[in-house]
Amino acid sequence: DMKVKCAIVDRTNASEDQRFIWNQIAKKHGALKMCIFLDAKFEVCASRCTKRKNHEGGRFPTEKNEIAQVIRRIEDTFVNPRRDEGFEHIVHVKDSESLNDTFAQIVSSLRSQLQQGITVESNTSSNENGARSP
Repeated sequence: DMKVKCAIVDRTNASEDQRFIWNQIAKKHGALKMCIFLDAKFEVCASRCTKRKNHEGGRFPTEKNEIAQVIRRIEDTFVNPRRDEGFEHIVHVKDSESLNDTFAQIVSSLRSQLQQGITVESNTSSNENGARSP
C-alpha cells in the first residue's frame, strides 16, 4: 500500500516564473502538480484583504488605498496558469463557487484517479475564512 503525500502552497504566484520553483520542488519529490486558480474579482479581493488581521507575511498594507494598489499591481501582472508549465491539473474556481465544495470535489476526483492500492494522505484544516491549510 503506497501513500501519496500532498503539500499545499497557499500563495498568489502571479507569474510562470513564480510558479516554476514550486513545480520543480514537486517534480523532484515525484508529487502531483495541481494548481487551484482562485479567479476573484478586484472588489472581492479588496474586501477580503481589508478584513485580514496579522497577515502571515507581515508586509501586507492595511489602508484601503494601499490595498487597492497592491491588488491592481497583481492584477496587471497576473498570468493565468497553464498546463504546459508542468501542472497535471488546473482547477479554475470562480467567485460564485464555494472553495470548500471545490476542494472536496478535487479530493474525490484525485482518489478516483489514483491507481488501486494507493492512498492519499491529507493533513489540512480550515481557518476562520474557510481556506485550507496544512
